[in-house]
Amino acid sequence: MVSVMLDRTPVFCPAHLKTDLRTYKKMNIIFQSASSSCLFLAFFFVVSVTAYSQYDRRVSIGLGPEINMNSGAGFGVGAVAAIDFNFGNYWAAGLSAKASHDMSSAYVTEGMALIRRYFPGKKLWQREYHSGFFVQADGGVHNITQDDVFMYEGESLLRIMAGLRIGYRFLLGAPRHFFLEPYARGGYPFAWGAGIGIGLRF
Repeated sequence: MVSVMLDRTPVFCPAHLKTDLRTYKKMNIIFQSASSSCLFLAFFFVVSVTAYSQYDRRVSIGLGPEINMNSGAGFGVGAVAAIDFNFGNYWAAGLSAKASHDMSSAYVTEGMALIRRYFPGKKLWQREYHSGFFVQADGGVHNITQDDVFMYEGESLLRIMAGLRIGYRFLLGAPRHFFLEPYARGGYPFAWGAGIGIGLRF
């Protein structure tokens, strides 16, 4: 093997290659081109990784209690679990599921997809993307397991649901791995709901 030093970088070539002046010049041009391409790719990779690392908490998982008007007979009390994925600087999309009971006869479950838009401010806990005030659109399915609630009599127990919610995501701790998220929502057929989510970002 013959070792050729270009820009202080060893490049190894098969020994049978001619290394006269013309060949060396030709090889020098080729290797310089290759070096430029490699440097460009390395620069692009580093910039991409750096940009990603600035906003590397892409996924959030949360769980929390909620009260709602999912039943025609009274208030419902339940729990909500959600996962969302951040994209851009102010947007997130994800999935959530909820189960609640009116403490009487109605068991309600919901499954929905969500899309969210954040409006960050200048407070200490808002100085990162995907925090602060948000508006969220929900859409999915709503199911009640009993038909003896008057608002559902004679109707299908499985319904399409849609709604809007507003809330505020507080980022907690110095590394901002945790969040606290109070919210209120309204829509069909659940009328209204309010709750608080506690979760982890990673």
